[in-house]
Amino acid sequence: MILLLVRSRLRADLWQLVGWVLGLAVTTSLVTVQVAATFPTGAARAATLRVLLATPVVLVFRGTPDGASAGAFLTALSLSFVAFLVGMMNVFLVTRHSRAAEESGLGDTLSSTATARTGPVVSVLLFVVAWNAIAGVAVASGTALTAEPPGGSMLFGAACAGTGVGTAGVVLLLAQFFPSGRATNATGAIVLVAWYFIRGIGDATGTADMRTLVLRPSWVSWASPIGWAQATRPFGEQSLWPLVLGPTLFVAAGVGAVVTAGRRDVGSATIGHRPGRADARLWLRGAFGLAVRLDRAVLVTWTIAILAFSALVGSLSGVVTDQLTSVSPAVTRTITAMGGGAQDVSESFVRLGAETIGVLVSAMCVQGALRLRREEASARADLLIVSGASRTAWFFAFAALPGAVAAVVLLLSGLVAAVAAGEVGGTSAPWATAPLGQLPAVLVMLAVSAFVVAIVPRTSVALAWSLYAAAAFVGEYGSIAGLPESLRRLSPFEHVVDPFHTGPSVAAAVAITAGALVVGISALALRFRDTGSDH
Repeated sequence: MILLLVRSRLRADLWQLVGWVLGLAVTTSLVTVQVAATFPTGAARAATLRVLLATPVVLVFRGTPDGASAGAFLTALSLSFVAFLVGMMNVFLVTRHSRAAEESGLGDTLSSTATARTGPVVSVLLFVVAWNAIAGVAVASGTALTAEPPGGSMLFGAACAGTGVGTAGVVLLLAQFFPSGRATNATGAIVLVAWYFIRGIGDATGTADMRTLVLRPSWVSWASPIGWAQATRPFGEQSLWPLVLGPTLFVAAGVGAVVTAGRRDVGSATIGHRPGRADARLWLRGAFGLAVRLDRAVLVTWTIAILAFSALVGSLSGVVTDQLTSVSPAVTRTITAMGGGAQDVSESFVRLGAETIGVLVSAMCVQGALRLRREEASARADLLIVSGASRTAWFFAFAALPGAVAAVVLLLSGLVAAVAAGEVGGTSAPWATAPLGQLPAVLVMLAVSAFVVAIVPRTSVALAWSLYAAAAFVGEYGSIAGLPESLRRLSPFEHVVDPFHTGPSVAAAVAITAGALVVGISALALRFRDTGSDH
């Protein structure tokens, strides 16, 4: 029976899973080819690595340097990000097949059969093991395009798969505690983001060897499964034993999930819903009020996490300048180029930090837009529409709420970062407006996600997150990876308001207008198909 459940999950999510796997393979292949073309010599790679090693805080956003070979350089630039993407795949897959499935009533249906109470949880564990193995092969195939030995590529893919299964186990355990799929999704994503930056802090506080261009991370990295992936050093002094850590976390969390699932009622949660009022408040009566009520917990959680990150990068802005005071002019020119042609190091770091904040806020908006699909699939949208609300009002309510919250979060992020920077002697003025300049890119990602839901609902989750991952990667890593200008311009994160130039931004205005038009077209498209349909 468990194997039948695994088979049904594979069939139900086949196209989404294929989208994730192809996206991972294409992303790693593209980055591998471009890095090899842009940094063809050891001297070129060594110059960039010296910049990273001389500026520890930049390592928070990159990876662990492990020498100047082509494979090691690729690992330093991309392993942490690819492992993060594999982790995000697991957050959404596990939530969809655990807590979200129970919300839809599937858990009650399975309980009425001969399936054991813990059968669905065990089937999810087997399901994610299979797909993480496939994802690992896809990643390895992309990195194998370099001239490095295939063993390094296999270890690269295995390290990412290890992060994926570890994430899957933790999210499945979280699904036993939280009462809704959206809360599980948000918490799992925040845990993954925390792992990414814990790994970054471990790199930033590590010990660098400028002669061999190797960084030994501090003990902090061992608190992150992404740090475990980097500890394998696929194209350096390979270490196989960290591969055991991800599966160990998976087994431990999986056992906890199975035990918890066997002791609770189907559909219930350890952290239960609080009883509500008998009558809805006035502001909750309507499509927008419903959107606020359903998404408020997720949006508040994202807001807290983003503001905490803003305080961190703001407080580090002064440290960056101090660390590079004694570095050679060549290194300074290189790191300012990483900031998009910034005039100095401080400007470069502000731009980099603001762009990362924009990427995080965009993730919040993508998740918010995909709420439309979940409301359709669960038939709750039909209940709202038959009660008198129009499809257009419902669509705009769930699409507009994340956009409004995003504008507020970006504004608050700038203020928080500015205050943190001012307290440590950093440049506070640009921080006040830099994150808000990311609003055009954020709104475009929101609009694209809403458009995908309206046009191709069946594959909307995989497609929306794949487009987001591609745009974020090109925006964050495009310049240092040497991607062509024409390709980088496709990312909305290349069309933002420059905090160091107060003049109007035509590109930003065009991006916002285009985003609004896309949302409007999406709302019209929704009127030509049945709510809840797959086509």
